[in-house]
Amino acid sequence: MQNWEQYLLGKLAEESSEVSKEAIKEQQFGMSGEWKGKPAAHYLQQELIDQLAILRMINTLPGVKASLGTELFDPLIPTIPWVVEAMERKVDKVCFYALHSRKEGRLLLNDVELEFVNKRAHRWEVYLAMQ
Repeated sequence: MQNWEQYLLGKLAEESSEVSKEAIKEQQFGMSGEWKGKPAAHYLQQELIDQLAILRMINTLPGVKASLGTELFDPLIPTIPWVVEAMERKVDKVCFYALHSRKEGRLLLNDVELEFVNKRAHRWEVYLAMQ
């Protein structure tokens, strides 16, 4: 069973591999084309936003600031409203699936983490209901 920190580090690895995959696609096919009706660069942008959302979550872990004396990447946090909104949705989605991992006995959360995850998972459920 993994803890919240391990879960988030796994999500960071997952998002990092998705950024790599999209970067390789851009290298092969170019950034100026279209794919599924959207600019090809859109997909790389979305994966980078997802990666930043996970980094933002990792910033909240107690050990990060304690060991570094600062946040992991705070100067890089975007402030563009639509990017912030996309990052918030990613956090909600990660928490939604974290509850599933917990239910399956794969994730151990303390009371504070569970409260955060429940709150954000609920926001994802509301978002999905509105789609």
